[in-house]
Amino acid sequence: MRLFIAVDFPEDVKNALMDYQSQLRSVGATGRFVRRDTLHLTLHFLGETPPSQLAAAKKAAADAASACKPFALTTSAPGSFDKGRGGAVLWLGLERSKALTDLHNCLEGCLEKQGFARDTKTFRPHITMARDANWTSQLPRLDQLSIPAKGITLFESRRDTVTGRYRYIPLHVASFAEDDIRG
Repeated sequence: MRLFIAVDFPEDVKNALMDYQSQLRSVGATGRFVRRDTLHLTLHFLGETPPSQLAAAKKAAADAASACKPFALTTSAPGSFDKGRGGAVLWLGLERSKALTDLHNCLEGCLEKQGFARDTKTFRPHITMARDANWTSQLPRLDQLSIPAKGITLFESRRDTVTGRYRYIPLHVASFAEDDIRG
């Protein structure tokens, strides 16, 4: 099982992000743009995980969520990661906040308690817009978007045998402790 833990987005946010993809295309950006159903903020990529560890991953997600309160993510400038194979990963940045940093650190600790390795890469909060992307003009900025974060989801990333595309299947949704949103 190929697993990751993420903040999933409500439909209105996915609509706004799809509109932003259209803006990127309108300035000549090309690449494999992510599908609407795959928009999210990855908190921790577990990778290939034996089914015997699924319960531990669910527990880590639940424990982390129970220690956090809802908050708002805020979009920032677009950027990219160079992949060095003909294109880059084009993303929309998210502002760092104490609430997001606390969630990430808490999740890492909960995963470690369940026997998973801590992520050694620096956490760079972003929403992937396109892979193998190329562009020549300046990328447009999205008007600042506030995204409610009310919980985290453990997803399985499974390749569809017909289309070859990855589908993200929610295996466990863990809600944060309260319903009020803080920054």
